[in-house]
Amino acid sequence: MGFVCGCSILTNFCFAVVVMKKILAIGDSYLDQECDSYKGQDIKFWPEYFDDASVVVIGGSGASNDWILNTTFDAIQEHKPDLVICQWSQSMRLSFHNNHVSVGFDKNDNFYSTGRGALKNVGERVYFDSDHFRVDVLIKYMLRRIKMVNAFHNNVFHVFGPNFFNHIHFKEETDVVKRPGQTRSRLVYEHMLQNMPEAFAPIVQTRDFMFSQENFLKLQRDYDKLIIGNGDVHPSNEGHYLTYKYFSKYIRMLYD
Repeated sequence: MGFVCGCSILTNFCFAVVVMKKILAIGDSYLDQECDSYKGQDIKFWPEYFDDASVVVIGGSGASNDWILNTTFDAIQEHKPDLVICQWSQSMRLSFHNNHVSVGFDKNDNFYSTGRGALKNVGERVYFDSDHFRVDVLIKYMLRRIKMVNAFHNNVFHVFGPNFFNHIHFKEETDVVKRPGQTRSRLVYEHMLQNMPEAFAPIVQTRDFMFSQENFLKLQRDYDKLIIGNGDVHPSNEGHYLTYKYFSKYIRMLYD
């Protein structure tokens, strides 16, 4: 928040106008009011707790990181924010305009591809007939997206909503061995920290920083209260508020 001062010559009266900073936050279903998980709920997303700023939130359920990249570029031109929060999504997604495809394996190791009509076939062919979903390729393109957003705007906070890698990627394509007492989310976090350090601002390049909202919430007490529940891991209002309390101390370093 800032102040603009002015004076009226006719009245000899000085005044101050409060100018609120603008925050732009973009992500997937974790920031989408139209998400099925949030229908009928009075949900408040974590960036909206910055009550000393004007906050614009744009989310797309099932959106890929390319959709987030393109939407961020357009929204920066339209809203001209002081700070951009880029909340990236899972690696296993493709977007064709506003139509999204997600691929992966279920708990029984059965392959799935979501999407409308022929898009389901596109997801399957890309997964099995190309290198697009190889971990090293995914990391390279993710870092490229982050650098592009940094070129769009000079004040960006990067974080992930859901984990960038899912458990199938981690299980099949990394050689990290799970230690006794170590959770899957901690393994994914450590793998991301090792392979994607330049994705984050220097203020959060630390082993103590949880750079995935999903990871952060999974490691908290009373996790069941922090998500929608019944198999739905989208953050609840309590989860979003706790996320705000955690991320805000880092964002304030960029924002204030």
